[in-house]
Amino acid sequence: MGVGPNYTGFARDVDNTRLSVYVLGTEVGRWDDATNDLALLVNGLSTTSLTFTGTLNLIDDQLLGLGTSNTVRFSYDTTDPNANALLVQLPAGGGTDVPVIAIGEAIESVNLGLFNGVVNPQISLLGGGAVTTAPTLEFRKARGTLGTPTVVTSGDDLGNIDAFGYSGAGGYVQSAAIEFDSAGTIATTRVGGVLKLRTATDAAPSVLTTGITISEAQLVTLGAALVVTGTSTFNGNLILPTNTDLTFTGTTGTNEISLVTGLADALSIKIAAGADMILFDTNTPKITVTPAMAVTGVVDFDNTTDTSSGTTGAIRTDGGLGVAKAAWIGANLTVNSGTVTLPSDTILSDAVEKGLIQYQDTQLSSANIQNLLGTNIEVVATPGGTLANVPVRVHMFLTFDSADYIQVNNADQLALKYDGSTEIAEIGSEAQCTAFLETSGTSAALFDSLDETGYVPEVNKAIDLDNNGSAEYTTGSGVLSIRVWYVTVDMAAFS
Repeated sequence: MGVGPNYTGFARDVDNTRLSVYVLGTEVGRWDDATNDLALLVNGLSTTSLTFTGTLNLIDDQLLGLGTSNTVRFSYDTTDPNANALLVQLPAGGGTDVPVIAIGEAIESVNLGLFNGVVNPQISLLGGGAVTTAPTLEFRKARGTLGTPTVVTSGDDLGNIDAFGYSGAGGYVQSAAIEFDSAGTIATTRVGGVLKLRTATDAAPSVLTTGITISEAQLVTLGAALVVTGTSTFNGNLILPTNTDLTFTGTTGTNEISLVTGLADALSIKIAAGADMILFDTNTPKITVTPAMAVTGVVDFDNTTDTSSGTTGAIRTDGGLGVAKAAWIGANLTVNSGTVTLPSDTILSDAVEKGLIQYQDTQLSSANIQNLLGTNIEVVATPGGTLANVPVRVHMFLTFDSADYIQVNNADQLALKYDGSTEIAEIGSEAQCTAFLETSGTSAALFDSLDETGYVPEVNKAIDLDNNGSAEYTTGSGVLSIRVWYVTVDMAAFS
């Protein structure tokens, strides 16, 4: 029906489907029987601004619509018997009309250009300005009530972010979660925090399992293996619990560094999936290497225990000890049983006359023997440093079927001398030295006695073989072999 410009009151349309409210001829409200909608109007148009001084009440399960055709709807919904739900319904949208709830400053009637292509519900917190702070998603938890809060307890959940996936007949299954807990001693200005990252196992049923925990002491605990695909740097300690493996996987197998079962303080390094290669046992303590350890540099052992004991010392072995080069022994060498076999390499000792007996072999040709008076032959090399060579025994052999070496002056003998100068000892008797005779049909010892002359060992001098007579040997052929046994003494002990 039509109304006059000054009409104030109610009016129905001609088919009685709509009831309108007029103030001074202007429609300000409308009830539509066909749609059950109540519309408030300003100047005959749906209002864009409405102020309430009291409460606007909508009964349960009714919609508060926004936009043309009420495309955005709010409702208090009781359909779910297990929830009192405040629902916000947005149109599904496509590439343009996307369902977004944006919270921010100065964003009204502005095309932000941020949501192109969004097709699922999205909540965005937008921040701006020349500040260092950022939008915050905040959780606050108190025991008691919010009006009268009381102190939380260590272990209380302070907030959760949960994610679910639909599994079909099993319904929605929680797939991941971020959990915030209180921890430690709760006191004034003091609430420690724990952050847990949890994921569901790929199993039926899936089990939500904590993968990473960051404690109130800022310690990171892993619930399973740590797989590193790049480079990781640790500025503090990497702490692994007992029976946890640090695994290296490559194309040739699996290499492990793991804590050993049954030992509280033992670390094992394995090659592939086999037995322990290096075992660090801090209970004993000891390091076990299987099967062998190759060292290309220097290994220093510093142990002040009594090496005369059968159970202590810096190096112990249940098997053999092989030394390919010279070995320096700074104190006693004790052999409980068995035989000590020495090659020609040097084994030295700090203690006077406690060095092991060594030997040196030398072969003299006929030219060497016939010129021995003029040219001495070195039979023990210079020891170096403050060391001195001290001969212990000598053997000489002449090859079979060789002609005798004859000395015209049978009053002199062969001798050992330091660098061909200071005499150490004469070798054999005068009769033996008169002629080197081969009589037995095989190579044999000619003589093996030393007639020492009361010498003093000289530091860092070689031992030479000299013809102590007044003339060279004449005639003779064959190779003369001489073996000199000797010890090396550090003469600093006598200073």
